[in-house]
Amino acid sequence: MRTSLAGRLAVAVALLTAAAAGPIAGAGEDDSLHCSELPFVYNVFWTTDYGPATADIQTAESNMLPCSGPAYALCYYSGPEALPCKVDRERGVAICECYALPPREEPYRYVVDIHAILNLCAYVETVRDCGHDGSGCSAENSAPVCQYLAREPQELMPGADVVSTFGLSELPKYGSVGCTPCTGLYAGCMTAPCRTVRKEDGSTAAICECPLFDGPYQVGQDDVECDLGRDLVWSAAYDPAGCSAD
Repeated sequence: MRTSLAGRLAVAVALLTAAAAGPIAGAGEDDSLHCSELPFVYNVFWTTDYGPATADIQTAESNMLPCSGPAYALCYYSGPEALPCKVDRERGVAICECYALPPREEPYRYVVDIHAILNLCAYVETVRDCGHDGSGCSAENSAPVCQYLAREPQELMPGADVVSTFGLSELPKYGSVGCTPCTGLYAGCMTAPCRTVRKEDGSTAAICECPLFDGPYQVGQDDVECDLGRDLVWSAAYDPAGCSAD
């Protein structure tokens, strides 16, 4: 359950104080901060000058932390009816159908945007170890957020079967990574919690609860319509440099 703003601020202050002081005593044999041992706090704070963690902001290549793990959800192409992101206005989220990359022995490779980590404790720990821009964690799985995902998604997002990140596993279906600039309401799905479901055709999908943000954004495909209608929104992100950065 999400805490009040006062409660979130109190926990944030405690976490930031602990991060500045060093490891939490008794956190474990490796003397690192273990967020799974602390109350979950949703990260609603502005992680850049352009928006909060829920807005999926990328300001530099180093923001995308290289990770690998046994499974992940991919919402990069979600939005239209084929993979719908349906707005739930009462809850302030979009319920997105995303690709589910099922568990396998050989790890998948994917990236996590450091500015979009929705677990406040994991965000603080990752910034402490990697720097605000992520440049200190260029090695695969060196970022704390990657280590939580590799062990168990519920350590990062309680109740999740899998967590939404970004990888290239479905790229052959789409041909390339594109870019269409838009403005309005969109779903920021990076690190959103997901549950896996079996569809009627026997395939598996990830149903992800993605926070909403209203502002400029880019869709990761070329020449698409920004307005999807019927209370559908794109799963998207925002790079202040615009499509020219691609």
